[in-house]
Amino acid sequence: MKKGDGNVAEIVLARIDARLIHGQIYALWCAGTKADVIAVADDDTAASSFQQSLMDMAVPAGVKTVYVSLPEAKEVLEDLKEERIFLITASPENLLTLLENGLSVSECVIGNMPMAEGKHQITPAAAVDENDIHALKRIRDYGCALSIRKLPGDIGEDISLLLEEEV
Repeated sequence: MKKGDGNVAEIVLARIDARLIHGQIYALWCAGTKADVIAVADDDTAASSFQQSLMDMAVPAGVKTVYVSLPEAKEVLEDLKEERIFLITASPENLLTLLENGLSVSECVIGNMPMAEGKHQITPAAAVDENDIHALKRIRDYGCALSIRKLPGDIGEDISLLLEEEV
């Protein structure tokens, strides 16, 4: 997906956020990116019409939602001609899978990665384990700029420095 080509969809921003679509997404991030489509790439959500209907209630009129499984994401998103897509996925591993499947993402903001067993905090909003660190490093290797920002207006913290500190 190339920027500036009127016949091709554009991923204006990707976000890793375990909560997927929530208040900040529609009120701040969607407006800030001027996205026409919020695309959720997550196998569990793609399989649950109930989860999709709950998330759709939080999306403003005029913004389309698309829920796709990881294997179908590239094809579905590339078919969204002339759309500006805000891509959300729940984990670094999911985003890495999308990149490995050929999806092009130039920038990703890390949002909420909650604390869980085996994880440790690298920022107040992000907890990681070895799998997350590996996936984030591989995402960076694909040329995707990674930063941590809670809100669109925040100055992003480059995660590369944090990743290098991790063992």
